[in-house]
Amino acid sequence: MSIGNQYIDAVQASLMESTATAPERDAALATLLLITRHLAWQDYTCTKLAADLAEMRGVQKTHMSATLKLLESVGAISRVKKGRTKIIAVTPEGAFRGKMDNHAEAVARYSAEVVQLHPARENEHGDI
Repeated sequence: MSIGNQYIDAVQASLMESTATAPERDAALATLLLITRHLAWQDYTCTKLAADLAEMRGVQKTHMSATLKLLESVGAISRVKKGRTKIIAVTPEGAFRGKMDNHAEAVARYSAEVVQLHPARENEHGDI
């Protein structure tokens, strides 16, 4: 599983459009770095829990909770309750397409912003 620069750029752009303060955006990007650093092998889920991420960043659990809520609100991650814990997963589709409950609008936006039509490039002999 690999996260591309486009994902990070999309998340950063969404954070800039949000009402979050500069320190909140910085905390979100730092946390996203840790989440992507600790993804399970060939999977979108993070191997660390919120408490682990808080400890790694040296912040209180309440601050980490707010940071994860911000990342969730911009579509960068999702958290799924599994038993008594919440599993954190990156959502590249969410970062690029927005909330998936607006699927038709999301597909149109994805097509317009991500899948751009490029004219066929010719090689030096004029072949395509």
